Amino acid sequence: MKIATTCILASAFFLTSCGGGSAGSSSSDGATGGDDNPDLIFEFAGPPLHARVFNLASFSAETENHFHPGETISLIWDMDLYFSGDNPFLGLLDQYLYDSSVYLSNDTSLDEATDLKLFDVECSYPMSLEHACGETAHFQCLYAKDNANTISCTSIPLGRTKGFLDIIVDTTTFLDAIPKDAHVIIKSCLREDPSNCDEANYPLKLL
Repeated sequence: MKIATTCILASAFFLTSCGGGSAGSSSSDGATGGDDNPDLIFEFAGPPLHARVFNLASFSAETENHFHPGETISLIWDMDLYFSGDNPFLGLLDQYLYDSSVYLSNDTSLDEATDLKLFDVECSYPMSLEHACGETAHFQCLYAKDNANTISCTSIPLGRTKGFLDIIVDTTTFLDAIPKDAHVIIKSCLREDPSNCDEANYPLKLL
């Protein structure tokens, strides 16, 4: 009886049992409290910051994506980059490069072999002083200047070493009819993981 009482008192004081082993141990693994291998999510932002084109010369919502020769196609997009799990935030000093390609297509499905590529561009998330695009992107493309079958695109802001000025493409083959309903398609992929990509598209009418 004396031995049993001593064992109970000792167990209460040292949080151990007389049979051996720790009272705090468990036969099953406990929760870690977070995701040890979070995924890096890279995607275009949803509305109202979705990728879109618009015509600054238009005064109507119904025609803001209609373009006559000599008018400028303004193209903008926003990207989201975050980790899955409980801690979605990137490190303060982290920088991620991504590559974007912009096409004109007859529909919403990208066919890199047949769609008309307008330009390629390297972007940085967050945006750096040498890049023209990052969390946000803005490009201006002049449609059919002087009624020529061309589109000429420039990155905004101007003067960035990773940007460009007046990339001109021939639209003769693509413009098989006027007016033409088409789509701008943007494909963006992380440089460090080219399989981590997202696409966005927006309709427009070329007159």
